[in-house]
Amino acid sequence: MVKIFYADVSGISDDAGMYSLSDYRMKKLSRLQPAQKRRLCIGAELLLARAIGTVFPEVGLPLKITAGKWGKPALDGGWPHFNLSHSGTFAVCAVSDAPVGIDIQLCGAYRPELVRRFFTEEESAAIEDAADKALCFTRTWAVKESYIKLLGTGMNTPLGSFTVQEPGGLPHIKEDPGCRVFCADLDGYVLALSSYADDTEIELTRTVL
Repeated sequence: MVKIFYADVSGISDDAGMYSLSDYRMKKLSRLQPAQKRRLCIGAELLLARAIGTVFPEVGLPLKITAGKWGKPALDGGWPHFNLSHSGTFAVCAVSDAPVGIDIQLCGAYRPELVRRFFTEEESAAIEDAADKALCFTRTWAVKESYIKLLGTGMNTPLGSFTVQEPGGLPHIKEDPGCRVFCADLDGYVLALSSYADDTEIELTRTVL
């Protein structure tokens, strides 16, 4: 089971004192100054609290969040699993009973210099053949980010060390057939999820914070 929640956070306050936030989040906020970055950071945890309260109400609030060896956040005790991302004015959260990684990217221009640096030759060729190169580039990038977030290794797993394939428009990781990939286009954004959940149940919910 995987449930995804997403929200536009542009309307929330950047004043962390207005909310009940984890120590983990407060430490991250202490390093952020621009108001929009603070809104995204705060909004991500507000969204997480909403998601956990909806799907796993037995988990108490406020949340206790720790960070793994390579920085992947997790709830104290390791369950339930979650992952967060934000871009532009949107934050997104995935919660599950299995490991997950999620990424959201504002659709932008095709960046061939990034493709040459971070993508495999197979991915580069697929983007060059795509009718919408910018969308294909953004989707591939988002899937790659979601996959390394699933693994929890960050950039210790180089983006060019694995290949995102899209036969029939259904992305998957060539080197990891056990990984399930889900993509969605949302209001000019691309959302990508990588998961080791056993079933195919994925729910996507837009939320107002």
